[in-house]
Amino acid sequence: MERLKITIIGGSASNNFGNPPDSLGWPELLAKNLTQSADLTHVSRGGLTFVRGMNEITEIDSADVLIMHFGTSIGWPISIVKAGTVMGIDFASDHGFNQPTGISKVKSHRVKNFLKRGFRNSVKYLLFFTGQYKPRASRRELQDQVEAVIHLAQHKTDRLIWIQHRAYLKPRIALEKWVYESYYKKILKALKKINREGFLLLEIPDSFMIADNYLFDCVHLSARGHKLMEAMVRQVIQ
Repeated sequence: MERLKITIIGGSASNNFGNPPDSLGWPELLAKNLTQSADLTHVSRGGLTFVRGMNEITEIDSADVLIMHFGTSIGWPISIVKAGTVMGIDFASDHGFNQPTGISKVKSHRVKNFLKRGFRNSVKYLLFFTGQYKPRASRRELQDQVEAVIHLAQHKTDRLIWIQHRAYLKPRIALEKWVYESYYKKILKALKKINREGFLLLEIPDSFMIADNYLFDCVHLSARGHKLMEAMVRQVIQ
């Protein structure tokens, strides 16, 4: 029996970021569970936008199955102020406002970090209302970008599985919930319009959206979340 060739292109949500080094991200778990029937390649690029995803697609070889796991980078707001480190915030980096993936076991550190997060959240609102805290991509461009990714991917595979990552928004501030949810819903709407042979949207169900499946930052998957994600992906492949 011919072995299945699977390629996964994903952002940091597809790897083991923030978890213990002895645990595995869902692509590596998938490779382990399909070791008898498939060869798997995982390409991970943090901050994977649709444009960056297209760049990655052009670099890969053809595959029987191509899985695209886009994270929150498309719709999550970032600061467009690039002023270096100011007031303890790294404005020069897209990740300067990111929440930690875990919390300290030391009480004094937890209190300090709690106050720091509160201050950063206040700065986010200030930047947002001055037009300086917003997502990378324009909402008007999402439909065209989704179609461009799918069109390019079809030159590399006959089976494309698209995973649009969901953040666990319940503990996040109202600003991030409102901005990200509007992007997420618009992306899903665009994806559900796609009616092409070999294309499958793997939608993360509401039942998956619990704190145990995510790290403290509510964006990246916990070890448990990776295991559940792998099971969902393996089910649609087999």
